[in-house]
Amino acid sequence: MKKHVISFNEAYRSPIGKGSVLLIKGKPETDGRRLYATRISGHAEIKPGLFMVFLNDEIYRVIHKGNGNMAGRRVDIRNEEALKGVLNLRNEGNPSIVLNHNKTPFHWMTLKHLDIGSALRELGPRLFSHDLILESEERPIFNPIETKILNEGLKAICGEPSMLKISNIDRSGSSFLDTAEDLDEDASGSELDWELVLYLKIDESVPGSTEFRSELESAGIIAGVEDFLSDFLEVKDEIELYMMLETSVSYNTSYDPGDYYNPPEYDEELDWIENDITYIGLQEEGFDVPGDTHKLSEESKALLELVMKKISDFEGYHFDKLIKK
Repeated sequence: MKKHVISFNEAYRSPIGKGSVLLIKGKPETDGRRLYATRISGHAEIKPGLFMVFLNDEIYRVIHKGNGNMAGRRVDIRNEEALKGVLNLRNEGNPSIVLNHNKTPFHWMTLKHLDIGSALRELGPRLFSHDLILESEERPIFNPIETKILNEGLKAICGEPSMLKISNIDRSGSSFLDTAEDLDEDASGSELDWELVLYLKIDESVPGSTEFRSELESAGIIAGVEDFLSDFLEVKDEIELYMMLETSVSYNTSYDPGDYYNPPEYDEELDWIENDITYIGLQEEGFDVPGDTHKLSEESKALLELVMKKISDFEGYHFDKLIKK
């Protein structure tokens, strides 16, 4: 073996550890592949010199900040299947990947780091490649088709005519808004962060929806297959719009200990409730509210403002009223 060539095992003088940083190329796109950074949760040696690593569900997209400096932007990933889709992983079970320079560039360097920022600083301009998409930090949050989806989704929430309708809602973490049973009897208010997922479908009754469906199918956002295949293929015809909300609640409680003739009585009354949107995500893209709203189109900003006014005083069960069958 030539002196300047070292074996895989020699390159790893420090063992691969839980939390080590890994860069992974994403799914192919028209102009290349995006680069993602994550930390591994474990690894296994398949055979001497060949390692498989298991991936954390916290993932960042690598962006170029200018002057060869790189950074990671957090990507909202809801589940393992979504993670596999973003990273173009085809293996069964927990998300994992075999280390190789093509799919996991510079892994022999990044795995020595436990901090994503320090790994990216060490690599710097070396990450420039003809097949990598390293968008600038000020890149618009959504591309044109994603912006259109966002706007139609916001219109649906506002009750305005929209080519998308809300077919279902997952109100994770909002159960306490439906009942006062779990309220703290010694407190007069409560706050919590929770997630709302809106499932959007094409509303065929709205003009322009047929053309919009074709746009979404061409972009691979929803699937278009012949009817005779639908019994054999899983057809994706819903789009998920994710929202994180911060809810503040104020209420009054009263307690009567009772006496020999009357049992104790406890009562509570809701004074007011206020919802604020703190994050909106579409597929793996998303933005913080209000921090990133300056990057939105004027139409998106106006619609978002209307949505925030509409849902400001919603209680949990009110969100179900947005569903359109």
